[in-house]
Parts: sequence; C-alpha cells; structure tokens
Amino acid sequence: MRDGDWKLIEFFEDNHVELYNLKEDPQESQDLASRLPEKSESLRVKLLRWREEVNAQLPTPNPDYQPE
Repeated sequence: MRDGDWKLIEFFEDNHVELYNLKEDPQESQDLASRLPEKSESLRVKLLRWREEVNAQLPTPNPDYQPE
C-alpha cells in the first residue's frame, strides 16, 4: 500500500512486511520495517481497515498445489 512517500508491502506467505520511503529511496533498496516498527504497524492497521471496508478477498492456499 502507498501512503504519501511510504510504501508497505505485505507478504502472505510468512506474514512479514517491508517498508520503504520512496522519496528517499525510490529504488526500494532499504527495508525500514525493522527500524521503524511503529510506522510499519500503523500502515498495516490502515491496510487492514481498508480491506475490511471494501470487503477485500484475500488469497488462500491452493489445496491442489503439488510442488514438483
């Protein structure tokens, strides 16, 4: 999700997030999530609220997936 200069990426596989300041780091080379946990959490809460508001459907595991 984007919020001003901030970009939060949530990974469903392991529930971790990455946080970037696009104004200072447009290449997204420095993940700030561990250095700015309050900012990461506030954006994650905002994302969760938006999902609830729009009744977003989240990805689910494919029970038929068979890795080779």
